[in-house]
Amino acid sequence: MQSGDGIVVIVIVAALVVWLSISLRNRMREKVEGGASWELLAGDGDVEPDEATKLLEKNGYRVFAGKTRIPIDIEVNGSKTLHSRLFVDYFAAKGAERYAVKLARERMMLEMTGSGLRDKLLVYQLIVPGLTGVLYVDLPSKTIQVFEFTARLAGGDEL
Repeated sequence: MQSGDGIVVIVIVAALVVWLSISLRNRMREKVEGGASWELLAGDGDVEPDEATKLLEKNGYRVFAGKTRIPIDIEVNGSKTLHSRLFVDYFAAKGAERYAVKLARERMMLEMTGSGLRDKLLVYQLIVPGLTGVLYVDLPSKTIQVFEFTARLAGGDEL
């Protein structure tokens, strides 16, 4: 080995380390920022028409996913893992805006207060990054209510 060979090897190894760390960082950023893939939610894109989908389509929404079960793992104190799930009735879009859709249920009435809406609907907007809001469909009254949640800091700045 000649005197300059060690420096060349060190430069090559350093370049490889830098390239790998940048690649890994970009891949992790895609996972965090990308969130759920709309293609995964849409499945095959075929949603059986029913009263709810017809009402949504009549009001200009395109239903792109039907009943969806989203598994949730909850780690407690770094060791115990609990399991739960969240059920979304549909996902729909209007233009570039995407919404989770919840159907009104007689046994679980929606309390029309800030805290009631937060407790019942906010989780649906937060669970899938990029959602504009939540559509609340009341089939007996044939109404669709649009809820869009915006969090603000104490000074009034949007998060």
